Amino acid sequence: MTEYKTILIVDDEMIIAMNEAIMLERNGYNVITAVNAEKALKAVGENTVDLILMDIDLGLEEMDGIEVARLILKNYNIPIVFISSHTEREVVEKTEKITSYGYIIKGSVEAIQLTSIKMAFRLFEANVREKEKEKKLQESLERYQTLFDDLADPVLIFMDEFPNTFLDCNHAVIEKYGYTREEILKMNPNSLQPTDSFEDMLVNIQSGKPLFYEAEHFDKNGRKYFVDIHSRPIKYKGMNSHINIIRDITKRKNLEKHIRQSEKMESIGHLAGGIAHDFNNLLTVIIGYAALSQNLTTQGSRLEKYIKHIFNTGEKAKELVNQILTFSRQNPDIRSAILLKPVIDDIVQLLRASIPSSIEFRLDLSEDTKPVLADSTKIHEVLLNLCTNAVNAMKEIGELEITLREKMIEEEFEGRIGLCKAGLYSVISIIDDGSGMDEDVLTHIFEPFFTTMEVGKGTGLGLAVVFGIVQSHEGNILVKSEPGKGTEFQIFLPKTDERVLEEEEEEKIVTGGNEHILFVDDEQDISIMFKEILSNLGYQVTVYSESLKAFESFKNGSDQFDIVITDQTMPGLTGFELSKKMLQLKPDIPIILCTGFSNLIDEKKVLDAGIRKFIMKPYDMNELAIAIRSTLDEKTIVV
Repeated sequence: MTEYKTILIVDDEMIIAMNEAIMLERNGYNVITAVNAEKALKAVGENTVDLILMDIDLGLEEMDGIEVARLILKNYNIPIVFISSHTEREVVEKTEKITSYGYIIKGSVEAIQLTSIKMAFRLFEANVREKEKEKKLQESLERYQTLFDDLADPVLIFMDEFPNTFLDCNHAVIEKYGYTREEILKMNPNSLQPTDSFEDMLVNIQSGKPLFYEAEHFDKNGRKYFVDIHSRPIKYKGMNSHINIIRDITKRKNLEKHIRQSEKMESIGHLAGGIAHDFNNLLTVIIGYAALSQNLTTQGSRLEKYIKHIFNTGEKAKELVNQILTFSRQNPDIRSAILLKPVIDDIVQLLRASIPSSIEFRLDLSEDTKPVLADSTKIHEVLLNLCTNAVNAMKEIGELEITLREKMIEEEFEGRIGLCKAGLYSVISIIDDGSGMDEDVLTHIFEPFFTTMEVGKGTGLGLAVVFGIVQSHEGNILVKSEPGKGTEFQIFLPKTDERVLEEEEEEKIVTGGNEHILFVDDEQDISIMFKEILSNLGYQVTVYSESLKAFESFKNGSDQFDIVITDQTMPGLTGFELSKKMLQLKPDIPIILCTGFSNLIDEKKVLDAGIRKFIMKPYDMNELAIAIRSTLDEKTIVV
């Protein structure tokens, strides 16, 4: 207990005051006396006073002791014990309204007075401690409220017992969900998340252990969020409760969705790569032998007609493989700076000639859009796929709108292919008023082989191709659709600073020659077929089906060969490795590298290694013949 020593006696009767002072000093107290209100206030202001003995009657003073006490207590926290001759109850009650530290009747024995003073000190100390506790509690509550409201994540506290209402929430909850605090405190967790997950949560909280789970929450406007919830049992205002810390993971869930989509694409890509090489080899043989057969047919004969059918079917099969490689992003792009309006004009001209006249076109194409860096053939394919789908959705009657605009993206946003970076984009919109799609269909439309068409009326590759092409061009896709209200596809392609170059058409004439060709392919059917084709063009041809034997032959007589044509995927040495070894022996030897598919090389890598040309299978007789002749005719100076 704090040691209190100094007592102020306020009494207009000096003799009584002196007697009290003598008694108190005898018992170890320091005493100050004052005979009126003015001196009492001065004494309090100039000294450290631990307790005041206040007479109620102060003689001729305008203020009595009760008024002086009231004035002192406005500015100082000092225990006051009233001392008076009055014993009336109403006088005592009047003093108790001012302070409750004691009331001493004048003339009381010394022991009673001392006891009353000690009790006043103890009561004062208890009050001081209580106020300190209240102050600390208030400070703690303020700190808690500040921290609680400053948390970035929403925090909700709800009672465990029925009706499971919310007891408290921080400011982040109000900002996140759009409700007022009053509205939140009338709700329960079921108001924010679906009933089934809420019921599961109630079962789990009976365990009394911390919980960590995912849920779907909905804000006041019905917008859905994916959230992680960390829930712990607590006592809140005496009630069994749980505090829920909520973290929005919507972006993470969307990213996971995009990753899963990418993984699907990657899986299909590996499958495509696995079959593309062998399938393109088969197509090369089919198309090649069809070309040889055509030379033996009579114009206008049934056989010539059949061979044309073989060519057409081979081209369709070739296009199917290209589509698979495109959406898996394993088909090389030939990009240049292009303007999108001419590409759209070409598509519209093509469509007008092939779709019903009951489909009305509306075009709104800006003339001022900047170039994009793209493969025009693949952008053509994107637009053709989307427009064809739109026509099918309208069931041969409706309105197809195509717009082209530039749009500045100020900050990245979420598209179907992940985040779309900030920057300037050309945006192509294709809008139909057809049947539209529900949310479930929209979730799957870019998956390979997914289709809503009848069996046999679609491969399900169209939108997967669109996805792959747009992704490979570092663009993005937005889709808006509702059942019965049509669909809008928006294709975002980033602008480029490169200049659009004018293309020069070259007439390609197939000619042969008498040079010596070393032809290497592990598929004997291809080697035999092209030996015959190239021999018919006048060339000398030596073929090998094993790359190591081909290299030994080249090493022992490289001067006899004028050009080398090699497949890429072969046992022993790949075509790329074989080419590098040959170039080490004879740096000026022209080499053409062919492949049905390879994820190990691309055109840039091939050309950087000194190989003259890179050709994708399946190629036809004319394509290979033109490539051979142009390569042989190039003037190359080797330093």
